[in-house]
Amino acid sequence: MGLPGRVLPAIWPGLLVLSAHLIDLVEWTLTATLPESFTSHQVTHSPVLTGATLAGALTLLGLTFRPRSPVPYLLVAVAVLSHIPLDMLSFREGLARLYGVTTPDDGPPGLRASLTAEAWLFGLLFVAVTLTQAALHPRLRPATRRFTWVLLGLSVIAALTRVAVVWAPFYVIALTHGFLVRRSDYAPRLLWSLVPVLPLLLLLAVEVRAARTESQALRLQTAGRLAEALALHRQALAAPARSSKTGIYVHMSLCYRDLGDYRQAEECLLRAEMTSELPEWPRVTRAQLYVYPKTRGTPFFRPEEAERILSEMRDSGRSKRYAEIARFHIDRLRRQGILPPG
Repeated sequence: MGLPGRVLPAIWPGLLVLSAHLIDLVEWTLTATLPESFTSHQVTHSPVLTGATLAGALTLLGLTFRPRSPVPYLLVAVAVLSHIPLDMLSFREGLARLYGVTTPDDGPPGLRASLTAEAWLFGLLFVAVTLTQAALHPRLRPATRRFTWVLLGLSVIAALTRVAVVWAPFYVIALTHGFLVRRSDYAPRLLWSLVPVLPLLLLLAVEVRAARTESQALRLQTAGRLAEALALHRQALAAPARSSKTGIYVHMSLCYRDLGDYRQAEECLLRAEMTSELPEWPRVTRAQLYVYPKTRGTPFFRPEEAERILSEMRDSGRSKRYAEIARFHIDRLRRQGILPPG
């Protein structure tokens, strides 16, 4: 028997948040339970899996709450499908650039950078909506209304700094003010909307822990403590996190390279290329491995293979950014005499 119809409005905000991240949750579950069969963004990039996720969400909505209006179904569908453009690599890279984040090691933005940029942009939108609703509240005093508009303006100015220690406090103050202005409009039962968000908090906790482990590994790697760094890289790789493993594989390959284990370094990069939504990053790193000075005299010194990889990247037209990177490396290797003149 479905829940009473009056329950749906109480949990509706949290349900929409869950719907917007439902694909994240499905991908996390699949990569955690079937890591050999599913990659981190496979559902996002698969129309069939995305459609199945959407159908499951709408079916569960109908069986649980039995809404008579098509509006709840439409809103859930929009929330689920909104994940696709927002989770595309091009969007995440563009948002990181808009926020002023430079991507490390020619790779995609990291988890911390992505979360910060998303909190900056979507937090500002949330602040704008909240304060606008508060300012238009019919029972608001004129002085409080003016303060609300001023606070909105200050929040926008703080956001333009793109400095978290500046905009984050303004966001908190603004949202607190908006809540206090409209506190009489909020019913205690709206706290039930937090229930659908709980799985997302678990997912976030796992992602943050994996990211912290990888950050610690990178610090050890920078300090030259390669064996310890590799151990932490493996922990981060084994964590049931949804975020891309590409960076972990690339950094592991650099550890193995510096330890002289070129076979393992190559295997890490090949694995990264097979599972990455940005295969150009591990590919250019593999080309660099094949011309690494210490590989001379080993089967892994393959300048012809490096030239082939870089030339394909330069001429493929898939990414202007990586075409420029490939062109730079080809020119450098020719100047060094490792590759023949073009």
